[in-house]
Amino acid sequence: MLVGAVVLGVPAGPVLRDKNSLTGIGIMIGTAVAAAAAGAWKIHSSIPWRTAVAALLGGVLMGISARMAGGCNIGAYLGGISTGSLHGRLWGVFALGGTWLGLRLRPLFGLANSAPSVSSC
Repeated sequence: MLVGAVVLGVPAGPVLRDKNSLTGIGIMIGTAVAAAAAGAWKIHSSIPWRTAVAALLGGVLMGISARMAGGCNIGAYLGGISTGSLHGRLWGVFALGGTWLGLRLRPLFGLANSAPSVSSC
């Protein structure tokens, strides 16, 4: 019997017994509670359907990608780079490619790209 085995990033046991799944669920519940406590909890009914589809598709792809990569950008990219591993460099190349593709797909969902001169730094 395989207990705690992982196949393609999917835990073999129940989701509610997997610590990574529980962490993600806890983060979502915690943010909902914090938003409700701050009075910022609102259901937006005026979101365009293309924007909602883009957000849903992006979230699903990020979740699948994080499971396939063995973690988030800290574990998969920075951890790999700091140990001199090839997977960290590959992660960086594919992250840049995904960013480029995402920027090209944004107009299909009715989302604008910010101007190159806009910076938060």
